[in-house]
Amino acid sequence: VVATVTQSSDLDLLESGGDLEGVDVLELRLDNLFPILDRVEKVARAQTLPLLITARTPLEGGIGELSGSDRIACLKRFLPVATLMDVEIRHLREEACEALVADAHSRDVIVVGSFHDFAACPSVETLCSQVSAALSGGADIPKIAVRVESVPTLMELTMLIEEVKSPLSLM
Repeated sequence: VVATVTQSSDLDLLESGGDLEGVDVLELRLDNLFPILDRVEKVARAQTLPLLITARTPLEGGIGELSGSDRIACLKRFLPVATLMDVEIRHLREEACEALVADAHSRDVIVVGSFHDFAACPSVETLCSQVSAALSGGADIPKIAVRVESVPTLMELTMLIEEVKSPLSLM
């Protein structure tokens, strides 16, 4: 179970020792938390659960208009406390992101390459291409998050699971 930290009140809960029973990973959505990163860093350093760091773009569900360099800087800042780092697949081949991925790997941080489509479920062929791009771009685990509105579409996704011969996060 991943608990996502997106706002100041989430940090309040963590600081007060709120109940995290059943939580396996804390995700820090740095795009949401950008205005209060000093506080986030303090709270993150006090956590014992594994931390997943994310700085999403608006195209894939992010909040705010962080520049690419701001997103990279946020992720780099939190690498020392991270167990996992989520980077959008579309950015993995950018020079600054390649350096960030190399830095993450040198710190034994697991890199998740993510693709999101909240409007539809692309074809299995398209999703297989995204998985290949994630792996060739240095991701350890591809993550696919799509909209599924029917059982047949869900069944098509099982084909993706059968095609991919690496770890895969599918939602």
